[in-house]
Amino acid sequence: MHHNEVEISFYYPSLLENLPEDGWLQTCRCCKNQVTGNLIPIKHIEGKVFSKKYSIYVCKNCKKKINNNEKTKKDFLFFSNKLVFEYQLTGKIKSKKTKVQYNELLNNVSY
Repeated sequence: MHHNEVEISFYYPSLLENLPEDGWLQTCRCCKNQVTGNLIPIKHIEGKVFSKKYSIYVCKNCKKKINNNEKTKKDFLFFSNKLVFEYQLTGKIKSKKTKVQYNELLNNVSY
């Protein structure tokens, strides 16, 4: 039996010309200044035939701020969950300031 794993990553489109739009280095979604390859998991949905992992690019400095400040954490979670909900509902994001990377991996699962 096959199991599909879908990775959906939200990112802020970089204004830096030397970064590929869908490369593994992205501009931090929080501060929009730092370049990072650090993905923070937002939500994981496990199904019988597929699973979806939602993530967002956040630099180390912003990750520390999110973890150390309750208001910042609450705002970040609200924003992140809003992105996931909108993507689940429509299959896209309305905001021109948020882009989506979509990777599908097919794994063999034996039972």
